[in-house]
Amino acid sequence: SYTDNASDKADDLSVTLEDREGKWRDPWFPSKGAIIKATIVSHDWDGPDKMESLPCGTFEIDQIECSGPPTQVSIKGVSTLVSKPMRQERRTKTWENVKLSVIAMDVAQRSGLELFWDSPNDPLYERRDQTEQSDLAFLMGLCRTYGIGIKVTDTQLVCYDEELYEAKSPVGTLNFSDKHLKSYRFQTKTQDTYKGAHLQYHDPVKDEELEVYEDGDAEGTGRILELNQKADSIDDAQKIAGKKLRECNKREITGSITLVGDMRFLGGNN
Repeated sequence: SYTDNASDKADDLSVTLEDREGKWRDPWFPSKGAIIKATIVSHDWDGPDKMESLPCGTFEIDQIECSGPPTQVSIKGVSTLVSKPMRQERRTKTWENVKLSVIAMDVAQRSGLELFWDSPNDPLYERRDQTEQSDLAFLMGLCRTYGIGIKVTDTQLVCYDEELYEAKSPVGTLNFSDKHLKSYRFQTKTQDTYKGAHLQYHDPVKDEELEVYEDGDAEGTGRILELNQKADSIDDAQKIAGKKLRECNKREITGSITLVGDMRFLGGNN
């Protein structure tokens, strides 16, 4: 079982093995922290003699479970390597006059990863304090404020503009009559959706008051999202308010689809 998340959550892998001879419980018992490289291969899936493969990436084992009867061993791993300092070590550091992409680069390099940055929005911070936080938690908080998705793969730290990616062309279209479609469910709601966002922040250093209002597009709601959040300028405040409003309103319509596996439909694709 493989879960491919677009952002915020690590990908995960679960492998269940029959173990009637007890080899996985004793001589083959894997160690925590060992690496699994996984690829899904399909034969004759979309036609005779047609083979496709989907590289899932590299996973670090973090959980092993033995059960029975029948005797089985389940091995679970995550793509955000649990031994990496970006996830485990808590740091205290002050960042001044630095762009978000530079912070992301520092985080990536400390864990031996390559940074893939794909966002035109790259805020410049006058000052940000990392207080007893892991690098990953600190970076995720900063990115989420500006609608930037973050994902850790086996070799890369990926940061991308979610709104930009959602505007890309779809890789495929599903119809209700599609024979591969097993089930679907969609819902729309007004709870936690807003017609606009109001951000007000008093900068104690400059002794200035920042206040902005951003319009939204959620139907059936007259509520305003009130924000009291640090911003470095009016332009910065407008970006934060707009992204926070969009983050709430994009959940106005949600759904889930179950279908026969299709390797085009991956996390981050439309």
